[in-house]
Formats: sequence, C-alpha cells, structure tokens
Amino acid sequence: MDIYRKGAGKHGNQRARLAGSHRRSLSGYVFQDSDKPAFLDEDSVVTFADVRREARIIGTAAAKFRAGRKKPIAVMSGRNAHTPAVFLGAVYAGCCYAPMDGTMPVHRLNSILNTLDTDLMIVQRAFYDKAKTLDFSGTILIAEELLAGSEDAALTDFFRTLGQLRRTRESLRSGALRYLLAQGGALAIEREHGGERTVTALNAGDAPADLTLAWDAPTAQDAVTGQRFLVIDGKAHLTLPPLNGVILV
Repeated sequence: MDIYRKGAGKHGNQRARLAGSHRRSLSGYVFQDSDKPAFLDEDSVVTFADVRREARIIGTAAAKFRAGRKKPIAVMSGRNAHTPAVFLGAVYAGCCYAPMDGTMPVHRLNSILNTLDTDLMIVQRAFYDKAKTLDFSGTILIAEELLAGSEDAALTDFFRTLGQLRRTRESLRSGALRYLLAQGGALAIEREHGGERTVTALNAGDAPADLTLAWDAPTAQDAVTGQRFLVIDGKAHLTLPPLNGVILV
C-alpha cells in the first residue's frame, strides 16, 4: 500500500504535503499498471484506474473552491477504499493537503485547523457530523457526494487548453519577464521570446479590476477564450472580474 503511505505519512502527522512538481511524478506513479489493485480488503478492490478517476473527480471539485493554493486542504478520512483518491484529489487540484484523524478530540482538531488557517475541508461521510462541530467557517465537502458525480469536464478542458497553449507558445516557457502592472489584486506580466509576446493579466481581488495596457496591434486576444479587446491609441482597456484573468496574444 505504498500509495496510501505516501499520502497519509508514516506517523499520520498533520504537516501539509506540498504538491508542486510532484503532480507530474504522481501521474506516472498512480496511472501505471492501472488494472492492478491499489487498495484491497475483505469488501472491495480498487484499481489504479479507479484511483485516477476518483482523484480527478475530487480534484476538479476542490479546485472550484480554491482561489489560491497557498493554504492546504484539510482532509479527514478513514482507512478505506476511497482514501487514496481523497488525498490525491487535493494534489490533482494543485493544492497541498493536511491529513486529520477524525477520531481525535474536538479541541485537538480545532487546534490543528487554527494552525492550518485553511478554508476548505474534505471529509468522508463518517466524519461529517463531527466536522460540523469544529471551529471552522470554511467549506466542507463530503467525499462520497463528490464521487457520486463525475469529473468537471469544462474545468478539465480549460486546463487542457492551458497546457496546449503553453506547448505551442515559446514565450510562455522562456524569455525575459517584465512586470507591467501590480496594483491591489491586479497583476500584469509580459514575456517575450524571439519577437513573440504574451501578456498574462490576473485579478486576485474581490472586486472587478480595470486595466490599461500598452498594445501594438489593432486588437488584443485572450488566447484561452478567443475574446478580443479593442485597442485605442495604442492602449488595450479591459475589466477583469474578481478571481479571473486573461492571456493576451
């Protein structure tokens, strides 16, 4: 059960496991030999293919509730057939996770949550009632309810589009970086390579952000959605909704 031990930690401690570059290695580790058992007990057999499918369902659901990835996802899970997917789902969402033992006293769990300062918890149904009694004002997701659904196809397609865009545009992979704007929650970064220019504009704030960027073409196009922005007198004017962004080409 190496896959389980990698997620839960040797002693079940509460430190968050940073996702980072491990996502790429996880894809090779989890998805090879996909018909072989990843979890086996008296009642159930879960293959690596099952873990992959369940992790993607949980991961795409969790990603909807995360504006950023600086905070871990608290995971309260027992040891059963779905446990590996619950932990890997947090990694699939691009986050780190912190395992919590649901059998601990409430005051201990509250202390852990206070230290984590997280805003998202994924629990298995057996621990949901206890999770509701904790000093936690964030979102609680029940793993079994997520797994009753399916992977968010729209969100998966979005990230697939981002991956394809990165492969085809050299200026997203290399070249000189230049900060065009950093104001409040708004940030705009330009990267240029061999005459190819890409500008990434983000709004991490809670209110819409009005941006004005110098542009040397009649229009600026969002490479992800195809939306075009009119350029007037060498300036592109756009309004970004909260927690949104564009990649302009």
